[in-house]
Amino acid sequence: MVASTSAGSISQNQPAERYATVGGLRIHYLDWGTSGKQPLILLHGIGRVAHTFDHLAPHYVNDYHVIAVDMRGHGDSGWDPQGAYLVEDYVSDIKGLIDQLNLRHIVLWGNSTGGRVAQVIAGLHPELLRP
Repeated sequence: MVASTSAGSISQNQPAERYATVGGLRIHYLDWGTSGKQPLILLHGIGRVAHTFDHLAPHYVNDYHVIAVDMRGHGDSGWDPQGAYLVEDYVSDIKGLIDQLNLRHIVLWGNSTGGRVAQVIAGLHPELLRP
């Protein structure tokens, strides 16, 4: 189930605030829209949040549907009650979000832990990535 709310309309400089429930956790993401464009998913490192990409995302909205995710336990996303914060746990969340949003031909961009999450997703699910 995807539950989403918007903090105003999507613009090139201000994303919509959205939420999805993945594996029982509420996952927050920022959506810069650009319907019909290839998805670009931005994944932050430990100690960071989706808003880390606020300065960067507007540069890509003409070419991509930009989505920045607050990974579990970060920003406005839920905390796991069992303390599950391994790379595999983040991968499961992002894969679940991708499935719920029905995204394909994705470009993944991650830094630090987000980069590792992107690598694992690419290795396990190459069919989801840009051809």
